[in-house]
Amino acid sequence: MRKALNLAIFAALAAAASGNGDDGILVDDGSCELSSNSTECGIDLRQLRVSRQSRSQGSCASYGCVGYQPGNSCQCNPSCAKHKSCCSDFSKRCAFKAPPLPANKLHPREKKTEKYLQIVDSSLAARVRQSFMANDAGLMKTFGDDFGGGSCGKENCRLPDPCPFFASNRHCRFDVYDNAVAAIYLSKRGKLQDARHILDAFLVLLYPEKKIPKVTFGPEENIPSGCYVTLLGASYTEATVKAGIYWGESVADGGVDTGNNAWVAMAFAHYAAESGQSCYAAVAHDILEAIKADSGCDDGLQGFMGRLRPYPQKYRSTEHNIDMYGLGKIMQDDAVQARAGQFVRSMFGFDEQYPDAYAMGTKGNKSSCDTAKRPAPVAADAQFWNLLAGVDTVQSRAEGMLKFALKPAEQKGKGGMLARDVDLIGNKGRGAGKVLEGMRFTSWGNGAQWENTASAVMAMSLYRELHGDEVPGHNLTDRIAAMRNSILWLLDEYSSVPASVLGGNFNAWKKNNHSAAFPGGSDTGIDWTYLRYAHTAATAWAGLMLLFQGDEGHAIDDNVNPFSPPKNGVPSHSHDFSCIPMKPVLKFPYKE
Repeated sequence: MRKALNLAIFAALAAAASGNGDDGILVDDGSCELSSNSTECGIDLRQLRVSRQSRSQGSCASYGCVGYQPGNSCQCNPSCAKHKSCCSDFSKRCAFKAPPLPANKLHPREKKTEKYLQIVDSSLAARVRQSFMANDAGLMKTFGDDFGGGSCGKENCRLPDPCPFFASNRHCRFDVYDNAVAAIYLSKRGKLQDARHILDAFLVLLYPEKKIPKVTFGPEENIPSGCYVTLLGASYTEATVKAGIYWGESVADGGVDTGNNAWVAMAFAHYAAESGQSCYAAVAHDILEAIKADSGCDDGLQGFMGRLRPYPQKYRSTEHNIDMYGLGKIMQDDAVQARAGQFVRSMFGFDEQYPDAYAMGTKGNKSSCDTAKRPAPVAADAQFWNLLAGVDTVQSRAEGMLKFALKPAEQKGKGGMLARDVDLIGNKGRGAGKVLEGMRFTSWGNGAQWENTASAVMAMSLYRELHGDEVPGHNLTDRIAAMRNSILWLLDEYSSVPASVLGGNFNAWKKNNHSAAFPGGSDTGIDWTYLRYAHTAATAWAGLMLLFQGDEGHAIDDNVNPFSPPKNGVPSHSHDFSCIPMKPVLKFPYKE
């Protein structure tokens, strides 16, 4: 009898609500189930509320599926359920539903180029991915198979299996930057579904279930979606992780770098442009606003700080600011371009030891935006990515930088960055003895690092198109051809691009003997080395190089330049937050 009376009152109230001209909806707050047999389940008007979807009270039909709007009477953003502020029609109109996977749109190139692109595709497809997320989402492992460390014995030449760091911490790295570059390549190649699997993994790590003090960014920082955002650590492992975790077995490196997160935002923007799925552009805007909220500098150098919450560091990096400049250009944020560009241009000759190069950045101290000079080498990415992004357009500076960078590397002293390596090992002996030409990671390093070499080929090709072939003391066409052919040889022999062709392991590297036959890989000169493993970033950059200009005489396709706005434009994200999950999309739960 009580249940029947409840139903009758419920129906009467609903009828009354609909009889006044509004679309009345009676909503049960869930505290009393009508199917309950409990005698305590009596009708209580506090347990019922009539939500009229009138223009005065608001609805998602009238507001649209927009970010947090303080002036609205109810909300239509992905976080409204957490705050119990959703409009009554939110679930019908705006609730999370993963957008359908787009069809792949493979863009074949001429025969020779296509052959090598297919090798890149196969190498990336074979890379191990994280497996704890739903819908095939997961980051790629940074390093694939090893190619042997040489014949100097187990202690100095045996490479750990299945990845470089496994012997010390029993986990492998899944680096955010490598995956962002891979996602950009896959988007430009037209392999949109593979790109989506990487980006959907980033979504799991970007959007926490709730606010995390001193970690999240939210509506108070003008995050466009109105969601809480946690920027990404540098590297994760294969273990289950969720947004806002920067320590433990699931995290290989919890440092939240400005540059890495800018690359992730660029990956979302490029994918959105290629696929037309505008929600992924909204994520790029969220990341951009979060970085802006925590890292801008207003002194004469301008720019953005290098590392953000929860472990902020005060230094400023030239490479990170090039990344921010490119992101600002892609997202049409003139203020970001101006701030980042001012810092990058200020770094030319900033270190008196290298008057014709861009310094690595500032040292960092207790003040938020210091100007202290950083004792550091010249970094290849700070030189060549500057050319690709078009940050400093003064030709004399670009010419001076190229003149310095293309000087042959020296074992000691302040040589340039051009390395000529002999592959003494080959792939199971095949190709041993081949001489290869590439770029060192920094001017203090040793050995070619192929990720930087591929991006240098792109940068020099662009410079040559704009300003011609001649740089005093160098012929750009010869250097471009030698480096491109070295990368193609690596793809032929290794079916991937290794991080280095130099043998030896970490023990050999610690001896710091660059003249050794197996010196421990390609030494960066800044406290780490690259060993003979298939490398995700180097392979993806090789793919971008081939798409950008497949061979000598081919037209340059600037749409492939990761720092350039996509030719289709980044789609408007104004009312599309459909791809942002309101709770983690995981197959296996994260254990605290």
